[in-house]
Amino acid sequence: MLDYEVGRSHLKFNTDTYDFYQMLLEHLSSISEARGGSKIESLEELHLAPGIQDNVEEYRQYCFSLFRTEEFQQLFKSFGKYLIDEYFDGVGLIQKTPTIRLQIPNANSTSYHSDGWYGHGESVRSFWLPLTQVGDGNTLYMADDIEKSKESMQRILSEKMSLNEINLACRDICSPFTGKFGDLLTFSSAMVHGAERNSWEQSRVSFDFRIAPDVNDLGTKPISNFFTYDELCGNGVSGSDTSKTMQIGSAITYSNLCNGKSAKAQLMLCSAYSDANGISVIGNESEIVTLPYLPVLREYLVNRSDVDAIVVFGTEIFEGDKRKATELLKCAVEGDTVIVFCAEGVHYFPGDSVESVLRHVR
Repeated sequence: MLDYEVGRSHLKFNTDTYDFYQMLLEHLSSISEARGGSKIESLEELHLAPGIQDNVEEYRQYCFSLFRTEEFQQLFKSFGKYLIDEYFDGVGLIQKTPTIRLQIPNANSTSYHSDGWYGHGESVRSFWLPLTQVGDGNTLYMADDIEKSKESMQRILSEKMSLNEINLACRDICSPFTGKFGDLLTFSSAMVHGAERNSWEQSRVSFDFRIAPDVNDLGTKPISNFFTYDELCGNGVSGSDTSKTMQIGSAITYSNLCNGKSAKAQLMLCSAYSDANGISVIGNESEIVTLPYLPVLREYLVNRSDVDAIVVFGTEIFEGDKRKATELLKCAVEGDTVIVFCAEGVHYFPGDSVESVLRHVR
């Protein structure tokens, strides 16, 4: 058993059973060839793919497109069930989509931090899975123990350190993780960690995800980001799981006053979120700002059969009015229309609990 809140552990898993490496290699190699490059023989050679030196983010999005496929999700859910059974006695939730990390030679990486600084709850445990060989100069650096980590964080707070000072202070208490595909580093959200510039002549590829014991300490992250154990077993359907998202055939983005957020800023988030989650946007609508009952949104929720979903900035479109929010969620049920709240990562499907949305309305 692993303790959700304490320390770090080095685990192993069966790479034949959970061959994420080959799946990702085939996907990225096909993209390289489609773009006029050569076949990628190994993930360590990813930096040879056409265009990646100028736009690593583009290749990250290619990876996320794979992560949203049914093939990857089935394997990842099986892996999640294995981890929860093996190390948490069958009790836990797992992040639905892992986060890919691509670090080509000479590239800088992540500043030192703890995951708790970025909104993860104290009992949410992180898992870092390298897909390539990693070691000093090309890996994740982790605090040696939980006490050093907590002392460092207290010092950072009391001295109000700059980001550069934070990196220097944390580097002194961290050591490099050495491993390869089949190794798995797991650590509590209080453990300080970070990465240095890649000094190796090969690319580093990894992904990470989180497992939580229950819904009571997810930090600032919504429950919609996680699979329950029942869902991993095929016995449950969440309000916004990947299979449901893939059923959205068409959507429009929508903007309104939204507590003073500019329409441009709202649409930028809606577009980026839709791209990242495989949602096909066919148009945009803006609200009639002088009419606070939101007639445009009501029309698209109830009477427009040409769209399956409305993609909005977030629950701020209700401007703190829970009664209005409840009315519009009922409209979504009436029109069998999905509402996607980008800021919270909540996908409200007709029939879902309204509390999944209302708890964010402030």
